[in-house]
Amino acid sequence: MDFSLLTQVFERIEATRKRLEYTDELARLFAQAKPSEVKRLTYLCNGILVPQHLGVELGIGDKLAEQSISIVSGKNVSDVERVFRRTGDLGSAAQELLSKKTQLTLSAQALSLEKVYDNFLRIATASGAGSQDVKVKMLAELLSNASPSEAKVIVRLVQGNLRMGVGESTILDAFSVMT
Repeated sequence: MDFSLLTQVFERIEATRKRLEYTDELARLFAQAKPSEVKRLTYLCNGILVPQHLGVELGIGDKLAEQSISIVSGKNVSDVERVFRRTGDLGSAAQELLSKKTQLTLSAQALSLEKVYDNFLRIATASGAGSQDVKVKMLAELLSNASPSEAKVIVRLVQGNLRMGVGESTILDAFSVMT
């Protein structure tokens, strides 16, 4: 599944506060997913990577995310911080800065759900000396291949703050009405 599809659904969900509408959006999304993608998709819609009892977290705070955005956007970290303060949302700041990016990535590839999820898992399991640099580079890799709207969702996912209001009960409801 293209990550852009997930991004479009998240944008439509964010635009509405009607629970039935975003339940239907999720149901259509799950119906389009391959069976092998459903588990990953469910976790990402819930803002997690694995069941919470396993204790796996991405471990990327605002500062590391700001560094990744800085690398990809070509702006310095203070510019990223300034836009973040103005917007109040690091995902929106990434979207704004990447939409103004002057140099295009030559080898940009369309992001897949699998690629984003796998990179997130590698970020979460990076440890030891130099692990913060690895996390910044892996997030920057995703952002460099992302559209501005995909970057917004990616940054929100690594922060654990999707800002959609979708919880486990909504996801279960979406599965129950899926066609």
